[in-house]
Amino acid sequence: MLPVFLVVLGLMAQPAILLYDRMVMQSAAAETCRLVETCASDDSAVRTYALRRLYAIPQADVFHIDGDDGWECTFSGGELSGEVEVMLSHHVHPLPLLGVVVGLGQEIDGDGNVVQSVTAKGTLAPAWASAAGKSPGSLIGAWK
Repeated sequence: MLPVFLVVLGLMAQPAILLYDRMVMQSAAAETCRLVETCASDDSAVRTYALRRLYAIPQADVFHIDGDDGWECTFSGGELSGEVEVMLSHHVHPLPLLGVVVGLGQEIDGDGNVVQSVTAKGTLAPAWASAAGKSPGSLIGAWK
């Protein structure tokens, strides 16, 4: 019974690692998206902010490969544009033998590593304000 239990536990380890990575990445992407849409920052400051949020992922190959250089952080839009998009991506080395199953549902790079990416989109003006045809600035003045 013990060997079967250990195999099942091992099969659950890799999906749990990938799920944890995805949750941290999605949270970091959403927070970075809010930063980009609410304040004018340079590219390096935004990347630094995103990387600081991503430090919750351990620097082990089964969680993340290549440290800070292994992250791909791209963003478009800004404070003056209507929409902002943040994309975070990295590579994970699958566990031997048991991690092969994870590769069936994930993108694999040329080195056999799993590629994970998340995207967050946001708009500065909420949908209800846009539907009313007013800018948030004009609505704030109306609250007095």
